[in-house]
Amino acid sequence: MNAQDILALKTIDASTLFPGDEAAVKRAYRKLAKDWHPDHNAAAQSRDVFSHLTALKDAALSRIGAGKPKAELLMAKAFMKSGPGLTGGYNFKYLAKRKADLGDVFIGKSSLAYEIPDGFDDIAGAERSRLQNFKFGDAAMEKEIKRFLPKQKEFWDLGHNGIVSVIERPVEYILLIDLLNHYDGKLPAVHVAWIVSSLMNMACYLKWAGLCHGAISTANVLVSPQWHSIMLVGGWGFATEFGKRPAALPERTTSLLPKLVVAGTTVDDKVDLQLIRATAQELLGCPGGGGLHKNADVPAAMREWLLLPPDDGAFKDYAGWSTCLDKSYGKRKFVEMNVTPAEIYGF
Repeated sequence: MNAQDILALKTIDASTLFPGDEAAVKRAYRKLAKDWHPDHNAAAQSRDVFSHLTALKDAALSRIGAGKPKAELLMAKAFMKSGPGLTGGYNFKYLAKRKADLGDVFIGKSSLAYEIPDGFDDIAGAERSRLQNFKFGDAAMEKEIKRFLPKQKEFWDLGHNGIVSVIERPVEYILLIDLLNHYDGKLPAVHVAWIVSSLMNMACYLKWAGLCHGAISTANVLVSPQWHSIMLVGGWGFATEFGKRPAALPERTTSLLPKLVVAGTTVDDKVDLQLIRATAQELLGCPGGGGLHKNADVPAAMREWLLLPPDDGAFKDYAGWSTCLDKSYGKRKFVEMNVTPAEIYGF
């Protein structure tokens, strides 16, 4: 295999170069590393190839659950109380840390911890209230929709250190930004399609509830590759009833929809429908839609849907998306996504 072939391999395809168990991966890596080490190979690209081989080896080991420490041995975040009359704190072991709307989000073995900095008590209070007061039409609707909604485990008020909202993370779910990173910033379009379908289903629930979430993003969505399902877990402190002006919105939302900063502007379901499109564009490696026309992996009908404004309301827009799927992929079939939380988080 020459330098171009090795450099063209993405980490998601690492097992094609390093198949087998941990010993086999390390054995194959040692052979290739010896061939391509800059001290022994004078080729101009040897340093780049050697570095990429190491990344591919690590990815292959991660895929088989090797080469990473167990969760119990990973990092721990101490959330400490401070101020008059406040003592003690909380410890949260986490596997990864990502930027969220206001602070960081920490991914634990069975939880997510969203930081809400001091000074945003109104958003924290709104989130806590929202997570405790989801409404449903009947018991059947509640059973169907609840599995896509967050379940708050704890709510830590840390005084001047802000607030931490701890959300349940079912073990088969991955934070969407981590799934995107695993695929080197570009998911296959067929998998973006089922993620969009799940998000559009959530948009229809929000339409029924008369609620604009306002913060749909890769940092606020959990996905299950196994079940082709999503959970909209973060950002609920920004949720606003239709026809009202948001008290606050994330910077990403106002950047994508600058009209929302105009005094007197209120929200409706089109805000979330736009955010779903923006999220899908990011998942395809084309933030803002730029380059979609060059992405041969994206069917023409899907590309058109992603670039056009939302239809008149979530229900009608969902119907349009269903038509788009028929044109893009024909008869529906389950396409396996062979990635697990263990490959990403190392447990």
